[in-house]
This record gives sequence, C-alpha cells and structure tokens, in this order.
Amino acid sequence: MVSLESVGMPTIVIGLLVCIVLLGIIAIYNAIKVNGMDRRYQIMMQGALGEPIEEMMKNRIRDIEDLKIRTADLEQERDRLESLLRTCLQKAGVIRFNAFTETGSDLSFAVALLDDYDNGVVLTSIFGRNDSRVYAKPLIKGESTYSLTNEEKDAIEKARRANKF
Repeated sequence: MVSLESVGMPTIVIGLLVCIVLLGIIAIYNAIKVNGMDRRYQIMMQGALGEPIEEMMKNRIRDIEDLKIRTADLEQERDRLESLLRTCLQKAGVIRFNAFTETGSDLSFAVALLDDYDNGVVLTSIFGRNDSRVYAKPLIKGESTYSLTNEEKDAIEKARRANKF
C-alpha cells in the first residue's frame, strides 16, 4: 500500500490541480450547452409574430370560442334553410301525350311541380288543331281537389320519383 506521506505533497497538489482544470472544462462545456438550450427555449416560447407563447395560446383559445359560436350560428341557419327548402319546388315530372287523334305528335303535356312534401301544382296543356287550353290544379300531398286525368296522375307520379333539383 501507498501511503500519503510516500507520494509527496507536490504530487497531490498537481493531481488536485488537474482535477480542478478538468472540472472547470466540464463546467464551461455545461455552461455553453445550457446557454444554447436557453436560446432555443426563448425562441420556442415566442409565437410566429414574436408574441409570447402564453399570449398566443390565449388568443387561439379565444379564436376557438368565437368559432364555436359562429359554427352554432351557421348550423342554426342551415337548419332554417333546410326547412325552407322543403317547401320550395324541387321535383318535376313531364308527360307528353296526344290529346286528339286528328292532331299529330304529342303536343299536349302535363307538368307536375312538387316540393319535398309533394305539395305544388300540375299544369296541363291541351293542344288542339284550332285552339289550345292550359289548366292548373293545386296539389296537396300529391292529391288535388279537382279530378285528375291519367296523364296528370302519371306526371305527378313521375315527379314523386324524380331526383330533387
């Protein structure tokens, strides 16, 4: 075993100085690393416009709350428009026919125009050699208080099956 007295005091002092220098180098290295991390942290904590990230997050939360309100308003407006749309004419059926045997071609027609509830009107034009006539009959749920011809009934049925405009 080596005793402290046999090593000598100058060797111990030199060893301690080497340890102090190594610890100093390690401390300087750590200080440089911490300084770089601090710079990156400061950059990260600033928003895109240079505002602090805390302020930026508060603004985004406020924006999200505003969007929630706007979305609720838009959903309410969409529901109102969908309800209104159901009462607009959206389905049509057209049947052409020959009302009189002495007139060639299918120049007469029946047109049914319906909303989503099958309310609307059926328009019928009867074309004759000497004159033409147009009739309009209101429809409620696809039925009329006036008697309907077969062509008008066919036009109504065609409109009921039709795709909406």
